[in-house]
Amino acid sequence: MNAIIFLSYRYLDPEYFLRRQLTTASDVYGYGVVLLELLTGQLAIDHKRTEDYNLVGWVISLSFKLSFHFEVI
Repeated sequence: MNAIIFLSYRYLDPEYFLRRQLTTASDVYGYGVVLLELLTGQLAIDHKRTEDYNLVGWVISLSFKLSFHFEVI
């Protein structure tokens, strides 16, 4: 089955760029990014952030600064 997929690169799973294949994990990642946007009020990709322009990376680095460690499963 061939399909044209219209996506915003902001919500794509980093693994997609390696495999060029969308999976259930890609959907979960995209929903997680949207949830982080809603919770933080930040954009998924923001080049004005000095530490990490990617929201997921920014949240992870912020969690380490605040000594809030979590386990990614």
